[in-house]
Amino acid sequence: SSALDILVPKAGFFCQICSLFYADEPSMINHCRTPLHRQNMEVPPEKREHPPKSLDSGVPR
Repeated sequence: SSALDILVPKAGFFCQICSLFYADEPSMINHCRTPLHRQNMEVPPEKREHPPKSLDSGVPR
């Protein structure tokens, strides 16, 4: 069994601010309207508990 056998392709949207994944655009849009997301957007990036991951970190997009 190779390492590729355990990888599953994913498509969707990952909010780097909230560290949440959404499979479709309506879910992502709804998330962006939530109090949680809005509150997290007000926190300066350097003060966030979990800084956004780099684009090459393997985070699904």
